[in-house]
Amino acid sequence: MEDVCFLCSHKLYRQNKIHLEEVVNVGFQSTTVASPSVCEACNNKYQNLNNLRWVKVLIKLSADECDVTSPLHTKLGYLRLGSNRWTNKSIVSGTISLLWNLQILNLHYLDSTSLFEVWEMPKLRHFTAFDSRLPDPVEGQDSTVLENLSTLKVGHFHCSEEVVKRIPNLKKLNVYRRLSDDYSLTQLSKLESLTIYSRLKDIAFPTSLKKLSLNYSRLPWEKMTIIGSSLSNLEVLKFYEAFQGEEWSPIEGEFLRLKVLVVGSHNLERWGAEDIHFPNLHVLYLEHMQRLEIPLSIGDINTLQSIHLSSCNECTINSAVEIVKDQKEKGNESLQVYVNGKQVDEEQVLLDSDEEQINLW
Repeated sequence: MEDVCFLCSHKLYRQNKIHLEEVVNVGFQSTTVASPSVCEACNNKYQNLNNLRWVKVLIKLSADECDVTSPLHTKLGYLRLGSNRWTNKSIVSGTISLLWNLQILNLHYLDSTSLFEVWEMPKLRHFTAFDSRLPDPVEGQDSTVLENLSTLKVGHFHCSEEVVKRIPNLKKLNVYRRLSDDYSLTQLSKLESLTIYSRLKDIAFPTSLKKLSLNYSRLPWEKMTIIGSSLSNLEVLKFYEAFQGEEWSPIEGEFLRLKVLVVGSHNLERWGAEDIHFPNLHVLYLEHMQRLEIPLSIGDINTLQSIHLSSCNECTINSAVEIVKDQKEKGNESLQVYVNGKQVDEEQVLLDSDEEQINLW
């Protein structure tokens, strides 16, 4: 294998090759000293190289094969690995926690299931593992509480008491595959943003939430009132195919602070919404609506600035345009409607399917 400088990747020759000492290479329960090579130019440019301690992170490709990353010094604050989701790799336990200053760890699609040492990284603020999960703390081990962890984006989240008490200041949680809620999410008392791509059997959320996004949750529309009545701080609500059924009947007194509402549903046909149900709504997004006619009274929401439609049937589009016409007759010139990103005015009403259609796009 050709010897190159690990900083600039230039080919090294004997006369300009310098070895750095005190490099820790950890993996498979053993620790050895390694000596990465650096060219004379980089050694002169980076005066503190020999004063730093370096770590080689091992990525496991298969049972018998490992890939060694470039040496990473212990003052590293951000690390991103495994951006290729089609490669089956995992981080070898025993290599990451030595990066004592690491604040952002982005593993993308690497398997982090056995990466228990995450609990020994007290400065960690953001952790991402799209196909994996935050490992469970080792039973009986006094793991560090991750006081600084504020963002967690994982494929699977095991909401156990042991996990929750070690992430007391978590503010943003994204779960892309499966949520295991043995212990209620309500215990994450400082959580402000929650995104879930998973079926739900329970709908109890922290009252601190300001943003909630539900996808493919398969809940009845009746459960929506639990969200509206219990999340008094909610400002952004997004859901895509999260509720089953043809009718949503909001209740007055809910969603008092909601500013942004995003609804994606193929099945929703009747929406009994009036201006009193969303008194502070600023923006309404509707996606993939096939049979819904937007209630005319939605336009009477004083704070409503725009309605955005994406991949919606013409009956939904026509009802949005009718709202604009109605508001202009009432003296409201500010409400805007956008269809697939293009602004539409009251003159651009879609004709019936057996007539010539106006091209809105």
